[in-house]
Amino acid sequence: MRHVEKTIRVEDLVHDSTNPRNHDSIDNRRSVQSSLKAHGQVVPILVQAGTNRIIHGNLRVETMREMGIQEASCWVIEADDLEAKRLAITLNKTGELASWNQDVLTDQLKELSDSLPDFDLEDLGFDASILDTDDPFGGEEVNEEYFDDAFSTDDEDEDEH
Repeated sequence: MRHVEKTIRVEDLVHDSTNPRNHDSIDNRRSVQSSLKAHGQVVPILVQAGTNRIIHGNLRVETMREMGIQEASCWVIEADDLEAKRLAITLNKTGELASWNQDVLTDQLKELSDSLPDFDLEDLGFDASILDTDDPFGGEEVNEEYFDDAFSTDDEDEDEH
């Protein structure tokens, strides 16, 4: 799918009222706002050609409006309404499917916390418990039984009988 790069006035971008993604988490909103303050807009907004309807980036645009940002870097694509919906759902879902390497994440967050005086874990949606090396899941409860059962195979089950 080809795109055209354009700068579009934020007020001309159309919020997707059918977007199934909720942006009601204060942590999510804070993270987006903190990122925009620290780095500016580094990821373009994906927009449907002809309508200026936002395919991906609804919360970023909403936050940009609240912050008084006037223009957005956008990628405009030709997509019918069904293609746009499919793409919006796909782009939102793929990030959820990934997991974190807890050791690497903890090391990187510690480095940032130690090196940047204005760094705040909460700006990224984490709390301080993530840095507790005795609790690599940051306070998240883990069902240990899942790990035992999840990796058994039929071959192993046969050997036990």
